[in-house]
Amino acid sequence: MWITLLRKLWPYACIAVGVGLVLYGAYSHGRKVERAEWEPRFALAEKQKDKAETIAATKDAFSRELTSLTDERYAETIFKLNARAVDAGRDIRALSLRIAALAASRSEMPGISGATAQADASAKIEDSANRAADRFTRIGAGCELDAAQLESLQGWLTEQRLLWSAKPALP
Repeated sequence: MWITLLRKLWPYACIAVGVGLVLYGAYSHGRKVERAEWEPRFALAEKQKDKAETIAATKDAFSRELTSLTDERYAETIFKLNARAVDAGRDIRALSLRIAALAASRSEMPGISGATAQADASAKIEDSANRAADRFTRIGAGCELDAAQLESLQGWLTEQRLLWSAKPALP
């Protein structure tokens, strides 16, 4: 039974195998043509991607360096501002004490209380002068700190904008 069936169908089987081989050959040829067309494009795209990644890495490294330098400049500025605030506080306190001493020597005190009233008035004036000096020092230091932070941030933003806005030429 198998043999008779095989004798009747073998030409059809050969034709089916032949058609399959022709179709496979056409498919393989089409894939080769397609690969030959797209591989250069993919290679060019890969080169462009690698170049863009290199440029981005370079810009990123430069950006980090700029940020580090800005942080160092900012820390130095804050150190100088703190030193100036201490000096200004000392100067304001000394000036306040001189003003308090002058004010105490000019004020008229009742004759009964004498030196005690003058000492109390001088202590109050000196305490008030010290509080005012501390307040002026804090306000001045805060303003200078805010100005330094703003200046540092503006400089950093300008540097970053210049760095990242440059468009590299890709082949």
